[in-house]
Amino acid sequence: MTSNGIVRSHGPSAHGDTCPCDRCVGYQPGNTAAKKRGAWVSEARLLRDPRVAEIAAETRSSMPWYMPADEPTVLLFSCTLTRVERAYAAIERVDAATAQPLSEYVSERAPQLAELRRDLRGWIRLAASLANDLGLSPRSRLAMGVDAVHGEVLRRQLVARYGGST
Repeated sequence: MTSNGIVRSHGPSAHGDTCPCDRCVGYQPGNTAAKKRGAWVSEARLLRDPRVAEIAAETRSSMPWYMPADEPTVLLFSCTLTRVERAYAAIERVDAATAQPLSEYVSERAPQLAELRRDLRGWIRLAASLANDLGLSPRSRLAMGVDAVHGEVLRRQLVARYGGST
């Protein structure tokens, strides 16, 4: 960011000194780039997105044992999946618009796409990790089931030893 609050883009430009594009002059205050390139919007804005609410509702209903304490992880998972959807859609649009083989790697937009692809891979890894935390994968559901069975066995042992009702 420069001293006047303008965010400069990455790398040099070949457009020239008089080019008014964001890459050459930087993002001006009040720009709407995030609306066009929605995968990188802030979490605060992303949380207000209706798609995040849809994914969160689907996630809650899919969880084996939902508790209100899970809500921050559900929202983080929903935001991450929304970012994955947006990034994937953006990459697909660019790939579909280019007819040359390997153009996504050799075009003038390759550096920006490489960064988005790298972010997409990271968001996919984060989503998979959060899905495990929420019991949304076969392995994590199995682990939760085993924990539940162990808890029930322990409860029965304690009732048998110390009395009480089952």
